[in-house]
Amino acid sequence: VLITLWNALETIDEFFAKPLIFILPAYFFITRSEKRPFLESVGLHTKSPLLDIAIGLILGSVFFVVGMFGGKVTFQVSSSLLMWVPIAFATSISEELISRGFVLNRLYEESKNLITAPLYASILYFFLTVPMIFTTPGFTGSILVKIMIMQVVLSLCLSFLYLYRRNIYAPVIVHALYL
Repeated sequence: VLITLWNALETIDEFFAKPLIFILPAYFFITRSEKRPFLESVGLHTKSPLLDIAIGLILGSVFFVVGMFGGKVTFQVSSSLLMWVPIAFATSISEELISRGFVLNRLYEESKNLITAPLYASILYFFLTVPMIFTTPGFTGSILVKIMIMQVVLSLCLSFLYLYRRNIYAPVIVHALYL
């Protein structure tokens, strides 16, 4: 019963709460205050994303394997694969739009610093994920510490990947495969 309730809450969070709480305000800020097109300013360019998809699949596979050895994947795989895939992509899309497309992009535009912008964006991303990390059943002890470290490493890698490719296609795929 608790797992069913947890899955329902996670679905509501990923498909409704995160977009309303995080993406909608960013959309209004970008389109009304900055007067910029939303999709392009968060890294969703219309150019062909095939290379970025391939990069995302390769790097995502590495993070997936690391997650398996860290004990993280055992919890995720136990739920239905049909439900896991849409939730993983909904999570990664909303978190990458905010963390890389909005926050990192603006930090880098202001500073032009390839070290501090990803570092600050990763710290902010870590605090965004703290509630999920500490409330997920099964994340305790050494597994919890490994997951916290991997969240920071993942965020730094995704930040550098975003700055290198200048879009969020590859970071979204890597993030989804790591979940």
